[in-house]
Amino acid sequence: LDKKLGYPSQPVAIESSKPLAELFFVYLSHPVVARNLLPQAEFALWQEQKNNKDQYLLVLSKGNWNGDLLTNFLSIKQRGAEVIRHPESWPAIVNTLNLPNKNWDEKLLLRLPQISAFDPLTRTELLFTASTKAKLKEIYQLPTEYFKLIDSPELHEKPLWQQIWQQRQDEIALLLLGLTLLSIIFLNQHYFVQQPNVFHKIRWSYLGFTLLFIGIYAQGQLSIVNVLTFQHLLLDGSSLALFLLDPIIFILGCYVLLSLLLFGRGLFCGWLCPFGALQEFMGLISKKLSIRQWKIKPKWHKKLQKIKYLALVVILSASFFSLTYGEVLAELEPFKTSITLYFIREWQYVIYALMLLLLALKVHKFYCRYLCPLGACLAVLGSLPLFNWLTRRAECGSPCQNCKMNCEIDAINKQGVINMRECVQCLECIVINSNPALCAIEVAETKKQKRKANYIQIASE
Repeated sequence: LDKKLGYPSQPVAIESSKPLAELFFVYLSHPVVARNLLPQAEFALWQEQKNNKDQYLLVLSKGNWNGDLLTNFLSIKQRGAEVIRHPESWPAIVNTLNLPNKNWDEKLLLRLPQISAFDPLTRTELLFTASTKAKLKEIYQLPTEYFKLIDSPELHEKPLWQQIWQQRQDEIALLLLGLTLLSIIFLNQHYFVQQPNVFHKIRWSYLGFTLLFIGIYAQGQLSIVNVLTFQHLLLDGSSLALFLLDPIIFILGCYVLLSLLLFGRGLFCGWLCPFGALQEFMGLISKKLSIRQWKIKPKWHKKLQKIKYLALVVILSASFFSLTYGEVLAELEPFKTSITLYFIREWQYVIYALMLLLLALKVHKFYCRYLCPLGACLAVLGSLPLFNWLTRRAECGSPCQNCKMNCEIDAINKQGVINMRECVQCLECIVINSNPALCAIEVAETKKQKRKANYIQIASE
């Protein structure tokens, strides 16, 4: 397996032996590179239409691996994190490139959005993983002589993470506003649930905010990979400043850690997880289409719950030997496929993520309940929250089973006790308990009082 790195005008010499596959990377955002590769008209069009805040990387490949394109096995990382990238369909540019060789099996233009914080002068890890036996890792850095560094006093004063935070200040402000609103909702739970219809609209609106803004736009999907990275930084004695380079992940991580102490895992899993929100919307679609649900028997429900804890132990154990092994096993999470890469990925990962979403139509939040290693980690860390405002009554569980029957996550047992490790705090049980028209105990008490009043009235007559 051979790999070529560099500008097309300065290709690395090809060895005499024919390589199995070749990968070329072209930093197309550099104006000199673009001018050399594009005809004059297309170059003018490129300069006019490209987003100057984003960066563009052209990937050229020859050969394939078991019939699949080489870019399907390509990973690009900087500062230990996956570089956010989106394939761009721009045939007017890609098909007119003046390349020294026309026999390319694939020409892929990748857009690196501003939020990826890609730095062309920072060491970049290029990882090609086709199988356990076909793995190639290269650390590469673009030649500094092709870039002009602006000597600004501001650049000397501000570290990189501060520059990134300044660039993303609008996203940070909106995220902080959303987290403030969520804090207000949780600190005033019993007030917001007084009107069920209003509360449900608030909850669905917030889940939409989580999926569309936090997840898809701001790329704020927390993952077990974040836990693995934190673990390795501690073991290596490295600085935790790495997390500051992604302000959205850093703010969410700090907020979730605090919420674990106060409320348990439920605040994140039920409100702030983009993939969890996506599953809830699948559940909503299921209700609208009247799709019959599969009811997991209690015996199997308890056994299936243990899978996510087993997955957590296996992933953490593997990462002690190698962070790469941990990241490979972390593909149990569909977050990268569905949220980070928008399902533009190798077919097997896409099918896996789609299967989980289709399963959510039949079993409410199947992945969250039984498979999620991050959920298991948060469940362990937040098993003893300081506050538990989920209202219970003496009659809950005996004789009333109303909340249990309406708990879609199956976190309430027959005795009416809520399992805080499994509860995602959708607050539906509080909605029921706080409304006389919904709570079976309240309804029965109201009927009893009416019968008693009618009896007294008849007796007096």
